[in-house]
Amino acid sequence: MEYEQLTIFDIFAELDHHEQIPYQTGDEIVIIANHLAEDIESKYYLEPYIKKAGQIQQVFLNPRIHYEVLIGKKIIMVYHEEVRGSCIP
Repeated sequence: MEYEQLTIFDIFAELDHHEQIPYQTGDEIVIIANHLAEDIESKYYLEPYIKKAGQIQQVFLNPRIHYEVLIGKKIIMVYHEEVRGSCIP
């Protein structure tokens, strides 16, 4: 009996991306401090926006889930793990 070995990329390609994305265009979110990030540039970039609410303008799936977010009159880019829904305390 022969088996085909799949990689994580093969499995991920078969998943429906819309089931993977907890936030959609138009959703209200809050920028959170990502204590897992070790990237100093990301921490410096996000610092002025921590605990500020914004609205998702666009969703990107690759290379990992991230969002274009409107905060006031500025558009910023954030990774999924750097935001939470605005209705969550």
